[in-house]
Amino acid sequence: MLLKFESNSKIKRVGQECPTHTYLTKRVVEKQPGGRVAPPGYTPPMFLAPRALDRSSLRPLLVTFLAAMMVLHAWMCFRLRQEIATGYPDFTIFYTAGKCILRGDGRQLYDLKTQFAIQREFASAVKQREDALPFNHPPFEALLFAPLAGLPYGEAYLVWAVFNIALILGLWTLLRPRLPSLHAFLPTLPLLAMFAFFPVVIALLQGQDSILLLFLYGLAFSALATGRNFVAGVCLGLALFKFQLVLPFVLVLLVRRQWRAVAGFVVTAFGLLMVSAAVVGWNGVLAYPGFVLRLSRSGAQAGIDPRAMPNLRGLVAGALQLAGPPATVVIIALSMALLALAAHWWREQAGRQFVLGFSLCLTVTIIASYHLLTHDLSLLILPILLLAELLVSGEIVGLSRRILVASIAVLFLTPLYAVLQFWLREMNLMVFAVAMFAAGTAIALSSKRVGEHAA
Repeated sequence: MLLKFESNSKIKRVGQECPTHTYLTKRVVEKQPGGRVAPPGYTPPMFLAPRALDRSSLRPLLVTFLAAMMVLHAWMCFRLRQEIATGYPDFTIFYTAGKCILRGDGRQLYDLKTQFAIQREFASAVKQREDALPFNHPPFEALLFAPLAGLPYGEAYLVWAVFNIALILGLWTLLRPRLPSLHAFLPTLPLLAMFAFFPVVIALLQGQDSILLLFLYGLAFSALATGRNFVAGVCLGLALFKFQLVLPFVLVLLVRRQWRAVAGFVVTAFGLLMVSAAVVGWNGVLAYPGFVLRLSRSGAQAGIDPRAMPNLRGLVAGALQLAGPPATVVIIALSMALLALAAHWWREQAGRQFVLGFSLCLTVTIIASYHLLTHDLSLLILPILLLAELLVSGEIVGLSRRILVASIAVLFLTPLYAVLQFWLREMNLMVFAVAMFAAGTAIALSSKRVGEHAA
């Protein structure tokens, strides 16, 4: 009955005159346990507006927590400033690819000796790098960094960082109309959350392209939510520079028969294939998959360690101690099963169910991705914000609410990332928090609305 009272729009907050409130007070006066009679005007504690109290008490606590994470991130940026200037970040690979394009050496884009020679020109002070930090992204992405490669390395890094911050602000602006409850709770909460989320900050520090991927997924979500499925497919096609984080999601769209979205994706992918052929030639395009596979098999020599991946691959390599063909079979089987379940649960094309379905499929895509590093978890901030809106508005209740709140709290713990990544070197364990978030989303997706629970 409490849920019914709280959801009744005619009931006002404590301290205001309300006929329903008077009626409830009279009933409590008459029905006091043990025969006791409450004094006139007595307001039962159960009628206190819980949502208002929660907001007033949670807002400073939440802001303090997010601010503390941001302070840790600022301290980390300050401590790493010298390494960034020297050329340690992943931005090195994009700058190297841009240099190749500027010099007209596109055909040697995936030649590791060429890459290493270029890196020694602007990052010679990096002591631990005995071979090239390989550029392993598709050829078309190199064109994006060609203009930056005309600048000195330090200036190019700063321009790319400013661009990434602009993308974060753009995503905030894009999502703002869809997060009214979060905005009412605290207008800057989504923006604070992005900068308090460790993977986003790591993506900024590394000079990675994960924030660009996040922005494109934000555009795809907006397009799907408004029925512009072809445009959503185009956005996903443009995100193919991280194809391992796009193809699983497109597979879900294909299973769900979202033909216009798939068509937009295919058209864009074909265009990018033509661009790639112009950059490295058809021989280079055909050799690219083999190049990526060789890097993956070389493991630590190419800076690829499955135990550092918070996904199924990392779980299989770390917790299950599997490698080689058996590991591949297990990963493929589990990935296909998860994607099939996500496609089955995501049925609705509008409203709350659409948001939950999109969030579940994106989270499962992250888990199933074959190659995933900490900065790629930046993608999670999109479903986290979308579900936080449903949590604050009270549309997610019960077990799913508890699971989601707990998993989001864990995912925002910067010290936990530091322990797993720098001390234990077992970032694969973070997949449990991601899986818990996916489980909470799935439970919310399969449960009834809050109004139906109250009935």
